Amino acid sequence: MYGVVHWSGAAHTGRLWRMWTVQKQVQVGMIPESAKLMCLELEANATENPDLYAEYYGLLLYGGVKVRLNNVTYCDETTIQNWKKTCAAHGYNATVKHNIARGHVELVCYDIPARSRLTMLLVLCSVMFTIHLLRVAGML
Repeated sequence: MYGVVHWSGAAHTGRLWRMWTVQKQVQVGMIPESAKLMCLELEANATENPDLYAEYYGLLLYGGVKVRLNNVTYCDETTIQNWKKTCAAHGYNATVKHNIARGHVELVCYDIPARSRLTMLLVLCSVMFTIHLLRVAGML
């Protein structure tokens, strides 16, 4: 089933945040929950840009999402770092593309690759084996 998905923002200080819409038509249920929460948090933390709203822009082919921030009037390095920290907190590594003249910022958020437990186990075993060999040889 395809269609446009709607969410409403959280109530903040007595006013209802604007409803925002996913512009792309995507299969219902394919939008990651972390992306929804990330968009709401980006809107909630927009102290320099009170009219900012975040919209889910689409899925990336190899894991990740695109998010567009609209009505951006102020942007500096601290603001960009805050956006990247918010994305990292939700499991994404973000790159930022901005066009302040139009008031748009695009966050391309790639999934942070998780380290395999098997890889970590193999590294730990090889370190322990190396230490054991050095002890047997009398070098440690």
